[in-house]
Amino acid sequence: MHGELLIRHAQAGFFYVVGRFASPLFPPRGEVDVPGGRVSSDFSKSSPAEQTLLEAWVPLAASFLGICTAFSMSAMIGPMLVPLGSEFGMSVPALGQLATLAFLPWGVSASLIGTISDRCGRKRILLIDLARLSVSGAAAAPDYLTLSACRVLTGACGGFVPPSCLAALTDQFTGRRRGYAVAIGSTGYSTSWLVALPLVALLTGRYGWRSTFLLAAIFAAGTFLLMIAVFPLGKKRESPKSYLSSFAWMRSAGPWYGIGANMLERLMIAVFITYVSAFMIRRYGVSMAVLAWILTAITAGNLFGSLAGGFLMGRSWRYAGLVAVLLIEGAALAWKFAAEPALPAAMAAGFLFSFLTGMSRSTLVDTLSNFAPQDRGTIIGVFATSNQVGFVLGASLGGLAIAWGGYGALGAICLAAGAGGEAFYLRLCSRVSAIR
Repeated sequence: MHGELLIRHAQAGFFYVVGRFASPLFPPRGEVDVPGGRVSSDFSKSSPAEQTLLEAWVPLAASFLGICTAFSMSAMIGPMLVPLGSEFGMSVPALGQLATLAFLPWGVSASLIGTISDRCGRKRILLIDLARLSVSGAAAAPDYLTLSACRVLTGACGGFVPPSCLAALTDQFTGRRRGYAVAIGSTGYSTSWLVALPLVALLTGRYGWRSTFLLAAIFAAGTFLLMIAVFPLGKKRESPKSYLSSFAWMRSAGPWYGIGANMLERLMIAVFITYVSAFMIRRYGVSMAVLAWILTAITAGNLFGSLAGGFLMGRSWRYAGLVAVLLIEGAALAWKFAAEPALPAAMAAGFLFSFLTGMSRSTLVDTLSNFAPQDRGTIIGVFATSNQVGFVLGASLGGLAIAWGGYGALGAICLAAGAGGEAFYLRLCSRVSAIR
């Protein structure tokens, strides 16, 4: 409990100004419309019999590691684009489609695995997919076609891992503890930005991209072995009467507004993680070693943003905060790519963007889990699919934008995505009614 209070007070300063000016239309507690009734979304209380976050550190740490491994394997192609282009004689926009080849099967697999994990258990699914993920990264691709096939396999395997980890946390915690648990688990995603991407840039510059892939595969295999020992089996859940009944929540419009907003935010993230390395190298002439340090400084913001997201989830102005977050994200990236400011200013804009992208996940995952309390794996799987749809759109549209209008054209895409996400969050809040 003391740890939770410490996190809460450390985050409070950042949100004070937002809270002062946020709209009173967003209550701290409410209900959401779902087929057949309404589901409470009370964030203020947790079950007294429930473990505290400190007591449940093992599943928290395991979920963190699983999410970090999966996202690191899927996003590691970004810092490799320039070296790959030199070896294969291809342009950065063309090689950027390698990211699409991982994101697309990830989205398909994530939408399917949620329902399966609701029935078969989170740990079993997690272990199977971590094993396959390590195999997919071990192939030393001799040519572009082989590398493309490996990226497809990586996406198909990696898509199973984060939904299973997040669903396990929403099963175990309630109330505000759920928000903090999801925030802590989601720092695995932030760590993949903070540690994995700069490390990939450093290792690629020193040992080459093939050796870097092999090292990533070894890390995934180590995660698999650790999960066998430490990841909890979890509680058995009552299975729905039929497979299709797991998707009954789709008849409500509310979840789709949140999923749409998430998709557009992921589009901006895909543009950032896929093309920011090439942008820094081409615009500022930095080396791969310097790029590693720049990426570390920029992506550190996402780690702090993920922790801040646990605080945001329990606030009365949480949706107003998300509206502001999406708009600022789009503006920050638009300015970074279009204005091409001095290197320190570009790094500051990147840090701000990475911080803000970490904040929305806890609120959105908790909101969606309340739409389908008996099918959390299913709805979180569809949420993960929206991640990958956004990543596919960001990677593919980003490549087309660069080919058409240079890096400045990326800014227009991000600005439009931020405005669209803001509109979706406004619609979502209209589905949440206050309990007076």
